Amino acid sequence: MLKSSFVCSETLHRKLRGLAEELFNHFRSDITKLNLVPSSGGAFEVTVNDIKVYSKLETGEFPQVDEIIEKIK
Repeated sequence: MLKSSFVCSETLHRKLRGLAEELFNHFRSDITKLNLVPSSGGAFEVTVNDIKVYSKLETGEFPQVDEIIEKIK
């Protein structure tokens, strides 16, 4: 399961839609549930099975799709 926290802005929504689409394309048979959880303060975190694989709060940057895919593998 992938769980992402995000801040609501139109630019970020476009990035999230693209990221979600790429994740579904790459991990279609493995994803049973994808949660997008609103948050604030610039947070964007990706967790898989309750293990954090990416945190924008730690890196200061929104991740590239390939970076997230590699971390999930």
